Amino acid sequence: MSIAAKLFFSTDVEKQTLHRRIIPTDKQQEAQKERWNDLSDYLKEDLFEKTEYSIKSWLQGSYKFATQIRPSGPTEEFDIDLGIYFIWEGQPDDGKFNPIELKNITQDSLESYAQESEDEVKEVLTPPKNRCCRIIFSDNFHIDVPVYHLDENDDVRNLATEENEWENSDPKALFEWFSNECKEEQEGLQIRRMIRYIKMWSSLTFKEENRPSSIMITVLMIEAYKKASFETINDDDLFYACVNNILERIDQDRTVLNPVDGKEDINRLSDQDFQVFKEKIEALCDISKRALKSSTEMDSAVIWQEAFRHFFPLPEISEKDIKQGSKALSVIEFDPQVEVIAQPENNINRTYRDINKIGPIPRKCNIHFRIINNNLIPQRSKIEWTVRNEGEEAENKNDLGHYRGDKIEATENSAYKGTHYMDLVVKSYFGYPIGFRRIPVTVEGTPFPSRNPKYKPGYLKIRNKKR
Repeated sequence: MSIAAKLFFSTDVEKQTLHRRIIPTDKQQEAQKERWNDLSDYLKEDLFEKTEYSIKSWLQGSYKFATQIRPSGPTEEFDIDLGIYFIWEGQPDDGKFNPIELKNITQDSLESYAQESEDEVKEVLTPPKNRCCRIIFSDNFHIDVPVYHLDENDDVRNLATEENEWENSDPKALFEWFSNECKEEQEGLQIRRMIRYIKMWSSLTFKEENRPSSIMITVLMIEAYKKASFETINDDDLFYACVNNILERIDQDRTVLNPVDGKEDINRLSDQDFQVFKEKIEALCDISKRALKSSTEMDSAVIWQEAFRHFFPLPEISEKDIKQGSKALSVIEFDPQVEVIAQPENNINRTYRDINKIGPIPRKCNIHFRIINNNLIPQRSKIEWTVRNEGEEAENKNDLGHYRGDKIEATENSAYKGTHYMDLVVKSYFGYPIGFRRIPVTVEGTPFPSRNPKYKPGYLKIRNKKR
């Protein structure tokens, strides 16, 4: 057990771990903070002028809880929740505006903000979502803006919905509940990691429209964590225990009550989507169990990759480890040798060539990988190529890799500065790794000059050109 614990989490923040790879960078957090602060100031002033009501804002959701994860791919977005509160005494219906009118006024303010922000905003979602308005920024994140009535005397909040109804909702009480559950420092940090792990799995597993909500997963994980046996404090063991507890929990009852409102079921999945959710949780339990029973760190990492894909790192295995037989590796039946050829897109007459590595090469190169001793691959074996990007530029573009194929050849494109990896795993028919090769791809910051150069700034990454 706990054979891959150090690949889940390390106190060394520079080490490539699952947790390190799924959390936003400091630069991304700071950019988000600047944007929501600026939007909050704008909305409070503009909405006051439009309605003559005092306005307050409240940051809520995963950013507030410190459980935010990075988007699962470069086309996905960070999510921030910024509640806007219109303040008047008494009941929601005592105000001058009904729920739809307040949402429409807020939508108009977001449109005005977008016009003044020029290229910083991609769009304001139209029509708005049922429980919020959404503004989408150009650098891969959006801010959801739920609209509330707040009675400060009674400290009561109600959410405006597209059904033109006021919905009892109290994000402040929910945050206080969460903070109380995480009040012990080390326990709180581990709970947050467990939530981030399962949120990333969910993001990789379900489409947004069929995905369990973040708050539903958060409540289920906290319940599961509190019931877990603490014979170990390692994240891989604990994650399995929590997922198993979640499976037992939802197998008995699909209802997930709001912890601060026992009348509200926060499981809004349809019957069909909930059944799929149960099946996927059961599959995640199976993956976790198999990974923990593995005899080597590499075997375990390859199995965990079934759940977390390119976000789960592989152990650092040297050429010496492969040749001498490391405890981190299972019995190697096949030692793949990979020829790597790179050609700049703007100068096909220049070729870079090497074995089991490539670089330094310019960005904007087409890269071709080929197993040159493929005649030695055991019969019925499975081939998996996976790109794992590292470094600030790849992180800031939320492009930390992807699955690349299952043939003896694979192609990629260099674009992010730094050293990235094409990881090749050859599996037996039963799914266990019998061959492994980690191919470093080192990319320089300057593209290869063309005969008629036209320099255009770009970001550097190793990625598939068509996805």
